Amino acid sequence: MLGGIIRQGLGFSIGLQAVNGLSPLLLLPISLPRLGPDAYGVYVHALVISNMLAGVLVLGFFSHLSRLFLRETAEGQESPFARLVVFQCSLSLVATLLNLFIVLLFIETHQEVYLIATISTLLSGFNVDWYYYSKLKIKVLFWRTLIARMLIIGLAAFLVVDSKDLLLFVGLVVLANSTGNMAALIWAWKTEKIVMYLPKLSDYLSARHFFGSSIIGSVQQYADQIIVGAAFSMSELAHLSLCRQVLSACAGFTQAICRVMMPLSIKNHRECPSTFFPNVMLRARIFLIGVGGVAILIACFGDPLLSALSKDRFEFGFLVMSICAVCFFITSASIYIDTQISIPALKEYVTTHANILVAMTFLLGLIFTTTLQSFDYRFALLSLFAAESIGVLAMVYFLHRLGIFKKVQI
Repeated sequence: MLGGIIRQGLGFSIGLQAVNGLSPLLLLPISLPRLGPDAYGVYVHALVISNMLAGVLVLGFFSHLSRLFLRETAEGQESPFARLVVFQCSLSLVATLLNLFIVLLFIETHQEVYLIATISTLLSGFNVDWYYYSKLKIKVLFWRTLIARMLIIGLAAFLVVDSKDLLLFVGLVVLANSTGNMAALIWAWKTEKIVMYLPKLSDYLSARHFFGSSIIGSVQQYADQIIVGAAFSMSELAHLSLCRQVLSACAGFTQAICRVMMPLSIKNHRECPSTFFPNVMLRARIFLIGVGGVAILIACFGDPLLSALSKDRFEFGFLVMSICAVCFFITSASIYIDTQISIPALKEYVTTHANILVAMTFLLGLIFTTTLQSFDYRFALLSLFAAESIGVLAMVYFLHRLGIFKKVQI
């Protein structure tokens, strides 16, 4: 019974990742040709700022909230659901105030677009995805996200005509996402007793360890887009955003596959350590062959695909898509090492240390390349390539120093 629930949850988790990864690409034929590169860049920049602040101060505590909920319910305590939602909402208020401060102080043009996007930061406090993952009710998240994304695409197709509808388009995206969060929260009321409790001081203190990880993750995901949007043209940001969306969609599937494989590696390490490393290396060969095939497809067909989706408003070329392909391959390798070796061997801190190096290298690369007169979005991709490469090499080096590879039989 439990195994069937877990398998169903994994299936819906992969489906959820597919919806999250592919829906932005499906929206491109509507948004890009009608808004144009500059207006689309403004849309991306406004949401990137909102998503980064929500990611650092709210959504980055996903694992913390899930762990608290599972621990207290397993101990037979009263459901902490309402208290944790209040905790999350208090963080979203801080993120919203910071978002407003940034918009009012630093944003001079299209300020109204950034203010609308701030609503998304505020309502991120109602995101209770951690609850559904804890209860293995990922099916609800899948259908919620699918309906919300279909709603965005449908309304945008009918209502968005040209760049004058930029504010309307951002409002539709914020409305659909926020409505999905609210619907999931209301649905949770069916099984959880909603009593308003103030968060405990320990809720905040125990979350401090997750704060650093959320900052590192947000730097890797958003820093380049924020810097390019602030220092260069919105057209450059739009080009970079499209490349990032391709990487995010492909890496999302990689991560979903590795999550499916991870329980097998954990069980293998616990029950039969002598065969753990040979099995990991065997699966690694198969995994990397598959990832290499996808990378080749990105390099060869990425440019014509994005050109078709943008109705020839954007051209990238084989070189840019090759950089994206290599970045995808390296990112996939780091995901595999993390989920199949570090976590099963109880060496999670190896990934944390490597991610710190990735974030530092990425920021330094961006700062250096933005000083070049010939800078464009391709330099941001090269910075990402260099940072991810150093991250993988660091993970391998740390694991080697810990003696993890001594038992590997090739």
